[in-house]
Amino acid sequence: MKFLKLTLITLTLSFTAIYADGVDKDFDEGVKYDQGNNLDAAIGAYQKSIANNPNNADAYNNMGADYLAQSKIKEAIDAFKKACDLGNSAGCENYNSLKGD
Repeated sequence: MKFLKLTLITLTLSFTAIYADGVDKDFDEGVKYDQGNNLDAAIGAYQKSIANNPNNADAYNNMGADYLAQSKIKEAIDAFKKACDLGNSAGCENYNSLKGD
């Protein structure tokens, strides 16, 4: 139950990230892949988004949710911790929920 609740909260957190140069198309692409349950493609899109904006806490958080859905716990924890370090409150909640498991 903890896994399901954590995943649902995280995947519904962020749908559009807007930065000084406009909409982050890679992030939006990741969300679309998530909605289609194509987690590998979503992770790739979030990684591109992060490459262009290393401070994209929402991308780290969503990527953590995708890793968690794939049972890649270490990767999920790392992504949630980075989201938390960047000030994402959901990332902090997710990180704190997982780090003790």
